[in-house]
Amino acid sequence: MATVCALGLGGGAAAFAETAETLPAYPDTFETVPQFESLEDYAVGGGKILFLENNKISEYGGERVITYQSSFKDITNLYFKDDAFYYRTDDNCYYALENFNAAQNPEIENFTSSTKTDKIAQGDYYYHFDADVLYVLAGHDDTPLAGFSNLKQYGDKVYAVKENVLYTLNGTDSAKVKVKDFELTANIAVGGAYDTLTSSVKSDLQFVSLKNDAYMTEVKLDALTKNSTTFPVGDTVKVNAVNASTAFLLYSGEGLSIIAVNGKSYLIHPQNVTLRTVYLPEDLNTEGTATAGYIYSSPYESAGTRIAAMPSRSVTILKEIKKSDYPELDGDFYLIKYEDGENTYSGYVRYGLISKYTFNEDPPTQTPDPNETYEDLIKPVVLILIVLLLIAIAAGYLIYVGTSDKRKKKNEAAATNSDERDKQ
Repeated sequence: MATVCALGLGGGAAAFAETAETLPAYPDTFETVPQFESLEDYAVGGGKILFLENNKISEYGGERVITYQSSFKDITNLYFKDDAFYYRTDDNCYYALENFNAAQNPEIENFTSSTKTDKIAQGDYYYHFDADVLYVLAGHDDTPLAGFSNLKQYGDKVYAVKENVLYTLNGTDSAKVKVKDFELTANIAVGGAYDTLTSSVKSDLQFVSLKNDAYMTEVKLDALTKNSTTFPVGDTVKVNAVNASTAFLLYSGEGLSIIAVNGKSYLIHPQNVTLRTVYLPEDLNTEGTATAGYIYSSPYESAGTRIAAMPSRSVTILKEIKKSDYPELDGDFYLIKYEDGENTYSGYVRYGLISKYTFNEDPPTQTPDPNETYEDLIKPVVLILIVLLLIAIAAGYLIYVGTSDKRKKKNEAAATNSDERDKQ
C-alpha cells in the first residue's frame, strides 16, 4: 500500500521568459535549443517537451513556455504515460501534472513507468550502459557515446542528455532537440516603426502574398506609443490559421514587416511575403466636408497609424479607396488634405466622416454698376413716390364713394321722421 502524501504546491501555472536584449528584427525561425545549467530530468509526448531544473518544470510546445514551481516539496522526476504528464516528489509520491494548481492533487498509487532505462533496443541499434558510459551496438561494433546520460525512449525516438542539453540518438549520430520559443516576439524592438506609421502617408497601396506555413505574430497597434521600445504583441500563429493568402502592407523595415489581415495587424518576417504595389489613380481634387475625427497614414484605423485629429471643416478629396476594389482592406476610405493655419495635413479617413458637399459657402455679393450715377438713382425714387401718392388718392376716393350712400339714406330717414312729427 502506497504512503499517503500531502502535497502543497505554489507558483503560477504560466510564466513568461524574459530576454535581456531586444531583437532588431522579427525572428526568421522560432526554433531554439533550450539551455540549462543543471538539467535534472525531461519528458516528451503529445507534441510537448518538459524539462526539470531547480524544482521547476518548463513546458515547451505551445505559444508560451509554461512553468510549474513547487514551493513545498522537491520534484525529482518527469514522466509521460497514457497521453498525460506526471511527476514524482522526493518522498516517492506521484502526481498528475494537469492537477498541479488544483486545490487538491491526489497521489497516484501504484504508478509505474519504464521510460527511463539502462538499455534500449531500437531498430538496428542497441543502447546500453557499461560503467556509466553509454554504448550503442550496431552489428558487431559497440561504440561509446561519451558524456551521455538519462537514457529514455518516447515513441520511436531515443533520447539522452549531454552537458545539460537534450539530444535524440540515431546510432552513433546525435542531434540537439530544438523547441519553438514564441516568447522571442515579446522583445522585438520598435525602432523607427512608430514614427513611420504615424507620419508617412502612403500615396500608393502595397499588398503582399503570404507563405502559407510562415509564422506571424499579432501586434496590438492601438497600444503602440511613441514611448514603446518593444511591440505590444499577442499570439503567434501560422498564416494558414487566418484564412488569407494576401494582406495589406502597413510597414516594411529591415527584417520586419507589419501587415493587416481581417481587421488585425501582424508582425512577419519579410522573407515570408512577396510585395505587390498598386498605383492609385490621379488625384480627384474634389471639395468635401469632414466630420470631426482622425486621419491615418494608411487605410487602416489604429492609434499606431494615427497622424492627427481632424476638426469639422472643408477638405480636398484626393482619392477614393473602396474595399470592393481592394478586398484586403477592412473598409472604404478617402485620401484627403486640408490646411489648418500654417500646417497642411493629408491622410486617410473613413467614408462615413466625409461628405462630398461643401456647406461653408460664401454669402452672395452684389457688384454695383460702375456707370451708375446719383442722378440715375433719383428718377426711380420719384417714380415710386408718385405711384404711392396715386394709390393713396385712389384709396381715398373709393372710401368716399363707398360711404356716400350711407350718408344719403341717413339724411332721408331724418327728413321722414321730421314730417311725421309735424303732422302730429
